[in-house]
Amino acid sequence: MINLPIATLKLMIKHGVNRVVKEKDHLNALNVFPVPDGDTGTNLSITLANAYENIENKSFVDIEEFGREFSRALLMNARGNSGVIFSQIIKGFVSTFKTQQQDVSLADFVESFSEAQKKAYKVVANPIEGTILTVIRLTANALQQKKGTFQTIESVMKEACKASLAALKETPNMLQELKEAGVVDSGGYGLCCFFDGMLSALQGNKIEDDKEELNINKLSFKPQSIISNALNDDNNDFGYCCEYILLLGARVSADQPTKEKFNLANFKNDLSKHGNSLVVIKEHDMVKVHVHTQSPHLILYPAKKYGEFYRVKIENMTQQFLENNPGSSLDTRPLPASRTINEVRVVATVSSEALAKIYKDDLFIKQTVDVDVNGAPSIQQFFNLIKNTASTNVIIVIDDSNLIMAATEACKLAPKDINTEIINVHNSVNSYLVCEAYDPMANMKKNLQTMWKTLKSISSGSLSQAIKDVKYSHISVTKGHYIGIYDKKIVAANFDTLVAAKALIDHLYKMDKKARNATIILGKNALQTNNNAIRKYLTERYRIKVRFIQGLQSIFMYHIALTK
Repeated sequence: MINLPIATLKLMIKHGVNRVVKEKDHLNALNVFPVPDGDTGTNLSITLANAYENIENKSFVDIEEFGREFSRALLMNARGNSGVIFSQIIKGFVSTFKTQQQDVSLADFVESFSEAQKKAYKVVANPIEGTILTVIRLTANALQQKKGTFQTIESVMKEACKASLAALKETPNMLQELKEAGVVDSGGYGLCCFFDGMLSALQGNKIEDDKEELNINKLSFKPQSIISNALNDDNNDFGYCCEYILLLGARVSADQPTKEKFNLANFKNDLSKHGNSLVVIKEHDMVKVHVHTQSPHLILYPAKKYGEFYRVKIENMTQQFLENNPGSSLDTRPLPASRTINEVRVVATVSSEALAKIYKDDLFIKQTVDVDVNGAPSIQQFFNLIKNTASTNVIIVIDDSNLIMAATEACKLAPKDINTEIINVHNSVNSYLVCEAYDPMANMKKNLQTMWKTLKSISSGSLSQAIKDVKYSHISVTKGHYIGIYDKKIVAANFDTLVAAKALIDHLYKMDKKARNATIILGKNALQTNNNAIRKYLTERYRIKVRFIQGLQSIFMYHIALTK
């Protein structure tokens, strides 16, 4: 095939989208830290699948209209940094498509890859090598070097697949964190999957026969070791992933003042002060923004002078949704004065239904949210929990740092007469001990002093199981290892649960040699024989008194805290 008609290109895109969707769970599992989280696969698959759905049953006047419609659909549906950048790769790719033509010439198809990389680099405020950008750039360069030698569209795609995989292999040599972990970039991996699906269509394969995983045996990296990095990982920092589409010049009402003329450079400068991973794209009368920030309102505010929001999405960066349009749909009505009390009440996030019951029955804390079942609480959920305490003094205990921003925004929305404070305790056992220190009869100041003092006195860590191989500078982790985690750092790894648990305990004791008590939250997979052995080890080796709490959480087998 010398030229590429619309029908064939549409089929190629369908296969490419299908390949990425098939790999969604695999991409979601790609992370430097070997505990299940991440959402690059979800973002890419939704971006592509929704965009393809917009063009699947449409007819087009020419190839230019087809490319323009698909590119716009990608931008409108783009999720996360990875989705936004992918949309710009495609926007550059289709920019060579000509009006009044029903197909793409071989020469234009080759040139499309160069335009794709130019567009992608242009929209990223601070391009980082070792990412999806590197993969598209090196792929385009490889095709340019062989320009004029290609005889068919299929031969171009074969070279593109070969070059993109070679580029993927180079990503660890460009980012130190990738090299240390011995892994490649997930966004680039997703692009390789898309190219591979496109080639599969040209080779006449049925979509159900497309392979589910790239053959990367030629690389020196195992599939389970692939991760996403700072550019493509949509949860690389604590805070919000903020995205919106701004309609330039739009006004809510006719009597509203005329909007200012849009200045792209000034707009980027305003947003860059309040976030990172910034991508700003102007498309005619529409501006698409993606940024990671600790303060979403400071990202939204500069846009209002230029137009009105068509769509706003703010997500927690550990893949759970916060709220599609924060503030606009929240029920922020205050409670009637007759229903409010002054006594201090506590709201707590927990990691299991069993812990929720323990908090209610033993710790006098009725307002809890089970993150294991319900996912990360939205702003609305936190706001409702605050309201449901019916108190003017509320302490929110958070056992996962990734939930802080939603809780913070909920506190801002709470009525001014409600005094709210947040205590970030980092894990379930810290949460239990801090909540145990809560005194329903004490005032706000006394409770905060006691709870913070308790938190500072704890030496704690957690035991989970690795889902992939990772090599750090200080320790090597193999898939299946039981890993001891202290202060977000892996300090123990072994296939034997007890060996890993004892190593973690040794580390915790080294942090506090005056410890005389241990509180251990047991996960659903904690075996009684191991529990007994751990009790014996703490008692005989360190003369520490042990108590177990049946938490039955799913990801962490043990949460262990040592206290004086």
